Amino acid sequence: MPTNNVKENARKLIDRLPDDSTWDDIMYEMYVRQKIERGLQDAAEGKTTDHKGVKKQYSMRNGISLEERDSHGKSFKFAIQ
Repeated sequence: MPTNNVKENARKLIDRLPDDSTWDDIMYEMYVRQKIERGLQDAAEGKTTDHKGVKKQYSMRNGISLEERDSHGKSFKFAIQ
């Protein structure tokens, strides 16, 4: 939520929820909205990782094999332990 009007945005978010919403429903919706807005802000500031970088980071932590394609479209596999 933009910090300049967080309270008003929170009120609008709550007003859009069903009348039988629980505290957990409200907290979840606020959490998701905050994460989405932070992600959009990071993207606007260039704080992102491309798909290939994410695959590499994930595989390094979990020791998985990956399949890649070279510049000619030929497939090859490699494993990171």
